[in-house]
Amino acid sequence: MKKPVLNIAPGQTVNYHGEPCLVLEHRKDGTMLLHLDQMTHAFGSSNNFAAMFAAGAVVCGGSDSDVTEPRPMLGIHAAVNRAVPRCAVSVEQAIEMYTVNGAYALFEDKRKGKLAPGYLADIVVLDRDIRTAPAEQLEQTDVTVTIKSGSVLHSRQ
Repeated sequence: MKKPVLNIAPGQTVNYHGEPCLVLEHRKDGTMLLHLDQMTHAFGSSNNFAAMFAAGAVVCGGSDSDVTEPRPMLGIHAAVNRAVPRCAVSVEQAIEMYTVNGAYALFEDKRKGKLAPGYLADIVVLDRDIRTAPAEQLEQTDVTVTIKSGSVLHSRQ
């Protein structure tokens, strides 16, 4: 299916399911990055991550670090343990939100976001396997090692 050609500048708004959304970026593949807070009604609930994934949206995780602590594990915990269960995603989808999808949103998906040959190996080592840990304990996960650009930035050893 051919993607539509869009002539909308970043900073303008578009209607998405009847709701005004701020256009943040255009990607070369024809997709747009929209401001999530404006998409509430389109998905029936605030931050209905499950519906967004089901609709094919690239959902990115992050924090409002100027008003909250930048704690990705808290964000992963919250995405998996939504107050409205139908809005929750799997642990694997939550990991995507904070890795592959974040790199995609930053136009760096050809060199970041996953461990693969030719990609930057910026990684964290966690104190447990979050894919098998009980969902309600994800928030308690600690980062034991952080490696960026080949240098150990943090180690709890």
